[in-house]
Amino acid sequence: KAEFSLYVSAPENDDKALLEKLGKFKMGKACIYFKKLEDLDLGVLEQLCKSTIKYVNKHYECPCRN
Repeated sequence: KAEFSLYVSAPENDDKALLEKLGKFKMGKACIYFKKLEDLDLGVLEQLCKSTIKYVNKHYECPCRN
């Protein structure tokens, strides 16, 4: 069975609360697996993605930002 995957980081407490509201998915170490987009709350997914981007920008260097 094919699944979609999104790589996210959820180290902050707020992100854990968002994950509880996200919908039907499986979680790997830093990856969310889901079968249908309809299984997820898109508003929560948007918040989680923005939080992940903010976390990555704060904690990791990217040569693309130079």
